[in-house]
Amino acid sequence: MKYLYWGTIILLIIFIITTLLFTLSSDLEFDDQLKMLTLSGALFSIFSSTIIVTYNNVQIKQREMELNIFKNKTEAYDLFLEALLTIIFDEKRNKTSPKAKELIIKFKKGLLNWGSSQLIKQYIVFEDFLNSDTKDEHEFFRQTNIFLRNLRKELGLSVKNDEKLLEIFLTSDSRAIMNAHS
Repeated sequence: MKYLYWGTIILLIIFIITTLLFTLSSDLEFDDQLKMLTLSGALFSIFSSTIIVTYNNVQIKQREMELNIFKNKTEAYDLFLEALLTIIFDEKRNKTSPKAKELIIKFKKGLLNWGSSQLIKQYIVFEDFLNSDTKDEHEFFRQTNIFLRNLRKELGLSVKNDEKLLEIFLTSDSRAIMNAHS
């Protein structure tokens, strides 16, 4: 669309220059030259207005699509956060609820539809860690923080590599364990 926009502007400029040169170099009467210039100006105004309105409409549609994608990503990533919280609370009770499994499946569907390929790969690494026999709490905190940072980055939010985003969801005892290993 950008090339069409600029191409049309270039054609309009060529049209105006050609009309001006033709009008000024011809043997037309002054009134006829004035009419030609007025007509050229009117045509230029009509074409340029049409181009600008069309370009703005395309930009608006593009922005609407970006907002829709952002909304869908946010909904999908909210499912992950809800599942994560459910898993954390289930761990305290030493069981995994069907709700957590259902939320993870919904998140995976959203991730497949709206996530970047890089985020999908990072989730697979995270899930492989969760399914491994490793039960090191510090490594769980580290892996979860890495994935949470990647989710934020995917949404275009600011991210610092040393942020411990999981701390928001932890109790003070769990934060003390997490910070003791840092």
